[in-house]
Amino acid sequence: MNDQRFETPLYTVTQAARLVDMSPSTLSTWAKGYERRRPGRANLSQGPVITAIEADPGMPSIPFIGLMESTVVEAFRRSGLPMQRIREALEVLAAQGELEHALASKQLYTDGAEILYDYAGRSGDKQMRLLTVVSSKQIVFHDVIEAHLQRISFGDAWATELIVPVTEHPILRVRPNVAGGDPLFMEGGAPLFAVHDRFAAGESIRSIARDYAVPEAQIMRRWMPSGRAKRQLDPTLFELFLDRSRPLRRRRDAAFSRPRQARDGRCVPRRQGSDDGRPVSDA
Repeated sequence: MNDQRFETPLYTVTQAARLVDMSPSTLSTWAKGYERRRPGRANLSQGPVITAIEADPGMPSIPFIGLMESTVVEAFRRSGLPMQRIREALEVLAAQGELEHALASKQLYTDGAEILYDYAGRSGDKQMRLLTVVSSKQIVFHDVIEAHLQRISFGDAWATELIVPVTEHPILRVRPNVAGGDPLFMEGGAPLFAVHDRFAAGESIRSIARDYAVPEAQIMRRWMPSGRAKRQLDPTLFELFLDRSRPLRRRRDAAFSRPRQARDGRCVPRRQGSDDGRPVSDA
C-alpha cells in the first residue's frame, strides 16, 4: 500500500504510548508481538496487532495508522475486555471486513459494533458483549469506546486525524501530513513541543498564548490541573518531546521555538504548524 500514513514512521513506541495513554511496554507488545517461554510446554507466541515499521531501538517505528490502531486497542482495553479477547475481537473485525488494517478503517465505525455484537450472540461470548450496547434499538459501541472513536476523522477510507488526549475539551490534533505528525494545539495551530520548550524555559503562559494565538485555557489544562501552574512536564504528553533523536525535529526547533520577527521588530505569531511557519488550512 503506497500511503505515507502506513509507511512513514513518526513516533517511537514511548511517544505513541503517551499520546494514547498506554504504557510503553503494553504498546510494544501490540506493535512487535511476543514469545513467552514455558518450561515443559510449548512456547506461547502472538504476532503484532498494530502497524509498526522495523527500526533501531529508540528510533521512530510507529506510523500514523499505527497510532490510530493503538487508540482503538486502548479503547477496547478500557471497556474491560481482557487483552487475549481483544485479539479475538480484532480477528473477527478483520475477517468480516476483509481488511488488513481494520482498526484504522472507516468501516470499523460504520459496521464494527454490529459485527462484534452479532459474533458475541452467535458464539455466546459474554465478554465480547462488553464492547457494544443497544441504544434506541441500534447497536453501538460502549460509551468508553465511543469517546475514543469520536476523536478520529476520515478523509477517505482511512483515518486522517486524531484528537488527543481523550478529555472533555479537545486540546491537540495530530495530522500525519502536518508538522511531521507532531500534535498541534486545536486553536492557533502551534506545535506542542514549541509551546513546551518556552514554558519549560520559564516564560509565562500569557506570553506564550499571545505569541502563538493559543487560548490560555488550553495551555493551562496541561500545566495547571490543580489550579496552580507547575513547570514539571506532564508525563502523558510533554515528555514526548524530550527525545530529540529525530533530525526533522532539530530543524523545526529553530523555526518554532520563537515567533518570527517582522521588519519593525514586532513578534508575528505562527498561527499554524507548517514547517515554514505559514498558515495551514483546516481543510
